[in-house]
Amino acid sequence: MLTHSRALEDAALRASPNLFSRKALRQSAPNVRGEKGIAALAFGCRLAVPHAGPPSLPHEVTGTVAAIQADTKNAGIRVANRPDEDKKMKRGSQRLRLGEPSGQRAGMTLVEVCIAMALVALLCGGLYAVGLKARQFAEHNRLATEARSLAKERLEEMVSYGAANLAKPTCTLANSDTNHSSLGYDIVRQPVIVWHAADGSVVGSTNAVYAEARVNVTYTSPLIKRQRTDSFSMLVEK
Repeated sequence: MLTHSRALEDAALRASPNLFSRKALRQSAPNVRGEKGIAALAFGCRLAVPHAGPPSLPHEVTGTVAAIQADTKNAGIRVANRPDEDKKMKRGSQRLRLGEPSGQRAGMTLVEVCIAMALVALLCGGLYAVGLKARQFAEHNRLATEARSLAKERLEEMVSYGAANLAKPTCTLANSDTNHSSLGYDIVRQPVIVWHAADGSVVGSTNAVYAEARVNVTYTSPLIKRQRTDSFSMLVEK
């Protein structure tokens, strides 16, 4: 053993005569004994020594290798602890090969698609009907408001004109006319003058005490789809 170690020292000194001496070589590693220690020193001098053991790795590399080995071991433990999931995956693959339905369905059948489309169509149809009815109701209210405004306008003209002037044959306020609303519907305005005696009976204009000015407005309602007539009246003293 000592002869072999001495030979290794000689080989190290021959490889690097300018770097080491025998004394320096022994002082650099005073605790190195045996063939493996001399082999490590020879590896530091870049010598290929036969039958020498592998050199020791630095501390940082050793720690990294230990960490990698620990992670690999833990991963193996985690995989080993999942037998149920492996069994489920195997059963799923077998079902796919045999054509059996799996636990989680991938899509919808044709019947389900048809039922869904029918429900959507019914829902859309109901919403359309409700929206159309609401629009017709809004148009009816707007048309009725415009007709009321036209009737009140004519009544104010008749009241300001006076009952005596309304009895004249040349009065044109009792003539009917047609007006166009903002929605495009026609509103027919028909003024009517009714003469009354003191007891309220209907008489001629010459014997009347007061007159009842009435205005009828007729229009086609978009809600009920037929003509509607609203009447507004005022009393005019003679």
